[in-house]
Amino acid sequence: YIERWLENGFAVVATDYQGLGGPGPHPYLIWEAEGRSVLDSARAALTAYRDKLAPKVFVTGQSQGSGAALGATRIAPSYAPDLPLQASVATGVLPTFPTGPYKPPARAGSPRSVALLMIGGALPDGSPTPDALATDKGKLLLKAARESCSPEMRVMEQKEGITAANAFVEPLDKIEARLSPVTDMTPVKLPVPVLLGTGLADKTLSPRRQYAAVKAFCSAGSDVIWKTYPGATHNGGLLASFPDALALFKTVLAGQKVASNCSSVAEPGEPGAPGQGLLFND
Repeated sequence: YIERWLENGFAVVATDYQGLGGPGPHPYLIWEAEGRSVLDSARAALTAYRDKLAPKVFVTGQSQGSGAALGATRIAPSYAPDLPLQASVATGVLPTFPTGPYKPPARAGSPRSVALLMIGGALPDGSPTPDALATDKGKLLLKAARESCSPEMRVMEQKEGITAANAFVEPLDKIEARLSPVTDMTPVKLPVPVLLGTGLADKTLSPRRQYAAVKAFCSAGSDVIWKTYPGATHNGGLLASFPDALALFKTVLAGQKVASNCSSVAEPGEPGAPGQGLLFND
């Protein structure tokens, strides 16, 4: 994905989120913090390579990065009015919109995702510590969350038989109720055009959940293009979206008006079967 941007003449800044490349916890899925990291990175690159880079900024993000990309786009006018943001892309769309016009079916989290949120700042001040809420098995998962990433945590879950029933001292739904809704956004008009891309075989973040984000931004008057990719999974949707993302950026660079398709978007069904022949479509 990054190589394709480079091949088309774009410089790429790979965001180093707070707490990953330096001390302190990582504010997992907290889009305000991640969005600032994106804008800080773009500002640093333009400052360091002023003589090599055009003064135009585009943002893309996948899954967790979709929250960062949309967060950056949302706060750019107030946090980074100096940055010449042009357009944004978010795929595997994560943010949630409880006050939006469409309410997708609720879905419980996993011990892995809850553990990451617990150590990432989602427990409000005054809450019990993550370790106080975890069983011995859950503490193994918290240790993995602090020292590794999601794939290693998945291995830990399988190896130790960690489940929603045995990871915490309270039922999983009660643990989730303790967490701040860090992925929640309110519908707002975004300052630049945005492409939202959804794999229709995405079982990680369902197409209906992503459709809720589309409807929320459309209802607020944003210039939204929603593209769906039959057979593309959560990971596969990223590469599948590249031609549409490139087309959007070229349209903006050419000074042409972006044609939103908000008026024609339709509610998707349940995730379909993964297609064959798509890269990274696992």
